[in-house]
Amino acid sequence: MAQQNYGVSPWGKWFIDVLDGYGMGARLDRGRSYANTGKVLSLEIQDGKATAKVKGHYRPSYKVEIVFPPLAEKERVFALIEEDPSLLARIAAGELPEEFLRKLQREGIELIPRRWKDMRRSCNCPDWGDPCKHMAALYYVIAREIDADPHVLFRLRGLDLGELTKRFGASLNRELAPPFAVEAGQAPADLAGRSESPPEWGDIPHCTELILSLLPPEPAFSTRNFAVALGEFYHSTARFVPWEDADAGTGGDAGERLFSRSRWTLECPDPRPGAAPVLLREGVTGDIGRYPVWEAFTRFRIFSSDDGTENYTFLYYLFKFLGLICTAGAYVPCPIMEGKDLRVIWLVFDGIPAIREALDDLALRESRMLSLGKTPGKRKKPAGTNAGRAKAEGKAKAEKGPVYASGRSVVNLIAQAVLNEWIKRNYFSRGKVKQQGDARFRALLELFFADGKINVSSPALRSLPLSISNWLAVLHVDFSAYRYRFTLKAGKGGFGLSMELLVQGPEGTEKIPLKDVAKKTGSIAALKAPTALSNYLPELRGLFTKARVSLSEERLVGFLDDAADLIARLGIEVVFPKELHRELKPRLVLKGEAKKAGSLVSYLNLDSLLEWSWEVAIGDEVLSAEEFAALAAQKKALVRFRDKYIRLDP
Repeated sequence: MAQQNYGVSPWGKWFIDVLDGYGMGARLDRGRSYANTGKVLSLEIQDGKATAKVKGHYRPSYKVEIVFPPLAEKERVFALIEEDPSLLARIAAGELPEEFLRKLQREGIELIPRRWKDMRRSCNCPDWGDPCKHMAALYYVIAREIDADPHVLFRLRGLDLGELTKRFGASLNRELAPPFAVEAGQAPADLAGRSESPPEWGDIPHCTELILSLLPPEPAFSTRNFAVALGEFYHSTARFVPWEDADAGTGGDAGERLFSRSRWTLECPDPRPGAAPVLLREGVTGDIGRYPVWEAFTRFRIFSSDDGTENYTFLYYLFKFLGLICTAGAYVPCPIMEGKDLRVIWLVFDGIPAIREALDDLALRESRMLSLGKTPGKRKKPAGTNAGRAKAEGKAKAEKGPVYASGRSVVNLIAQAVLNEWIKRNYFSRGKVKQQGDARFRALLELFFADGKINVSSPALRSLPLSISNWLAVLHVDFSAYRYRFTLKAGKGGFGLSMELLVQGPEGTEKIPLKDVAKKTGSIAALKAPTALSNYLPELRGLFTKARVSLSEERLVGFLDDAADLIARLGIEVVFPKELHRELKPRLVLKGEAKKAGSLVSYLNLDSLLEWSWEVAIGDEVLSAEEFAALAAQKKALVRFRDKYIRLDP
């Protein structure tokens, strides 16, 4: 078995450091070896107690138990969290940031017992040592659990942080929830009047940098920085040929005529996230075709017209949209459980309003492609004896018409099938992405990029699903669930940045500063999006406690160059001061006037250049030589010029 690492997260490292401080020497090394070689056969952590079965020499296993004392400073810990809305929101999102750990240490709160004897422990092995190697092995396994989910450390001391988040209308994610549900759609009569005109989707920008910037760095579930591996994969796939540039190849016209005249249905015996649906085609002559979704996608990409049956038109636009998604890198991973196996599937990144609106439009265009069965009809009350009636009722299964999946369910099933295959094909075609590393890291690569599976039933891996889910949670935040506004304001000392929640009320729009949202709304739900965005824009964390934060010159230029556009793409309003309005896209203009009269020529030679008087203008305003020299001498990226700011790019 591959060597295991312990204390790879700040919380796990704290736990291991305290363990090393107990001064147990070689016994700890033996326990680590036991934990590392899979001799801990089971693990339970509940009510401050960790219980395990550890493989033994004289018996198949020994029962080991470590009981942690309740933390006396429970309410003090809760108070530290409540006074920091940013921390509260991050905890509700599944994070336990390192800053919180440092705060506990500064406050002198000993979340880990200072002494080994402060914990009650037992093992029914014949070794009278304290700790025996079985106890030490359990301690290391607990450390691995804390690495994957720091909330374990709090639960061991009798603190359920879920109690605190519930006070503010949020619940902690303790297990994986399916990313979408396959639901029944509307009755056929309700689908009348849908738009049959071509969709008008907004611009879908390239999303790779946005996705990678939202993710917290260095997830604890990997022995190496998996954020780097994910970033390398995203960048390696940035080569998809857009729909309109695809080569039609040979035989496209004949295939298009056949497909466009056919009726299409979706076959999916077990409709759920991770399923592999198949598209069935029924031609006008009764001929049948059966196509894996990826094959249908590659065929539809060479078609040039949406003219055809209702189902064909829907698929034409859906596959065109998915081509745009692949082009934009707008896909994100999502962990799911299948029994004891962990899988990662890929979904459309709908954090951009234009993508979310396109998904809504496609869902409305879908026309009952997936049947979920039939609706039971009303049963007539059988006559006769009681026994006869019971027998008749068992056979009475009158059925109404078929029940069809909703349009969004069909879109989700087809989209994830296309994206899963797209990811897998790109992974296998790029050897450089398959980084060398230990077996666990390679298993993670296969899990994310090659449709691999990991059995997580063992104590060593049982926390892996939740750890991955918490790390990826920021990619599944709905940034449009609430209205936000960033305001950049000029002042004497530079520029200040503020953020507000906009709430529409009977008397107009109320503007609530971010620091007051939890207090005024009684909920932290509205802080979910700002918390996710704070990984990309660290200044946001200051706005959870202050009305405005100052931006340095470098950060201001970065905000203008990158962050402002990204934030606007997420559907968040950004307000600039008038001094910056015209300088977001500055232009440099040269203006000249001839010194002597004469006709102008269509070319300039050296003599004519010397006869002209040249001046520099920024926008429509001409600068004197002295003004231009003064600006250049400042050697700043952003300088004040008259009534506005000028960006001087190097």
